[in-house]
Amino acid sequence: MPLAEKILEAGKHFMPVLQRETQYWLRAPDDCGLTVPKTRRPKFELHLKIHDLNNIPLVSGTSFIKWHLPSSQAAEHRGRTDKVPIKDHRVDYGYTKTIPVRLTVDKNQTLEPCTIHFEILQEYSSAGRGERITLGSIKINLAEYVEASEAAGREGEEDGVTRRYLMQESKINSTLKVR
Repeated sequence: MPLAEKILEAGKHFMPVLQRETQYWLRAPDDCGLTVPKTRRPKFELHLKIHDLNNIPLVSGTSFIKWHLPSSQAAEHRGRTDKVPIKDHRVDYGYTKTIPVRLTVDKNQTLEPCTIHFEILQEYSSAGRGERITLGSIKINLAEYVEASEAAGREGEEDGVTRRYLMQESKINSTLKVR
């Protein structure tokens, strides 16, 4: 005899127990610690500054950068620079943005990775129509820069870490300067 039939034969006194177990099972993912409490998600201010892109092979057209934090769905955690004309194989964006970011602290008291993605695009006109190509992308782990940024601030230096990043998924050797 199948299990379902045995339960039905046993009578109604089993049904509330079965229902309670089902309800408990449905609530279990919320109660079993899959969400991280706010005490383990400290809030940081991200001061994003995109300075320039150099070594662009083409001399004409415009360029802009789309960025986002894949770990967040908030509208403030995505954006783009203005379209800036390319001059002398270089683009000066001068883009700044300050946003709050929550990083997660794991059980060993270290910050878990939190990446920010940059997609660098170029627009140019070809035969009277506009073309858009992706020059490359960059992924940066923000958790690696928290300690270095705080140390620079304590030493009286300008807050933040400024670095040049070689574009990934790119056929050109352009570098992006970000702080």
